[in-house]
Amino acid sequence: MVHEFNGETNWKNPFAVCITFSNGECVTVKTASDYESVGLSRGCEALQEQDIGEYGYARILDANHLSPWDKIVGSGLIKLENLISDSWVIGVNLTFENGTVYLMNLGDDLYVFDQEPSKIIADENIKRTNIYSI
Repeated sequence: MVHEFNGETNWKNPFAVCITFSNGECVTVKTASDYESVGLSRGCEALQEQDIGEYGYARILDANHLSPWDKIVGSGLIKLENLISDSWVIGVNLTFENGTVYLMNLGDDLYVFDQEPSKIIADENIKRTNIYSI
């Protein structure tokens, strides 16, 4: 789900990301209600487009053709890690056969990175916790 304002779509800071795996399962990553961490939940059905008045629209759009998603579509998930700063889960790292995606809550916005944001990892003293690996 992305923000659209005056016809411009902000792909770099989505409201939420829904990833559908080859087995049909979906996972949604979005900024949690505390605005400091990320929430990871099963399913994508809770996402709905919204008119947010003078601020534009919250749109559900397919990003499979955009980087970094275009690199990982069709490849298997190898590893999923929580990224933890000051006991908050501020992001997740998804490592696929064909690439990596980092989704991080920075300043109450969700950011998408196609490689490790090394400076942010160091500055925020981020620790990793493995959730899944093959």
